[in-house]
Amino acid sequence: MKQNFKPIKTIHLALLSGLCLAFWFLGDLTSFEVFKIPSIDSTNFINILFPIAALVIGQLIFNYKLKAIQPESNIEEKLMRYQEASIIRWALIEGASFFILFAAPKFIGIGVIMIAYFVYLYPSDSRIHRALKIYH
Repeated sequence: MKQNFKPIKTIHLALLSGLCLAFWFLGDLTSFEVFKIPSIDSTNFINILFPIAALVIGQLIFNYKLKAIQPESNIEEKLMRYQEASIIRWALIEGASFFILFAAPKFIGIGVIMIAYFVYLYPSDSRIHRALKIYH
């Protein structure tokens, strides 16, 4: 069973490492100044709204895809659907993080928080079992 979970874990780690490397080399993360919140006005409000929308939409799509899984499906089919839903959610998080990195670097702290959330979403065995309702 654990062998079936390796591809999704590898995909997660590959996406995460690429995102971390991009922020490491392209973002100015030399001090805690990145976590200072710059002034927010109407022109840069979208820079905050876009990542929040990506997180919410990603979670909604993920939940929708999981609900579409038939309970009588075999484990391989369920896992394939879970992997599909996870990749969509991760892509939205990654896209929003890159948007922050390139379009709004003064909000790079939000990008770092999104990376931390991406780390939190690591597909552990227990998380996959719980989401797919696979009980031994």
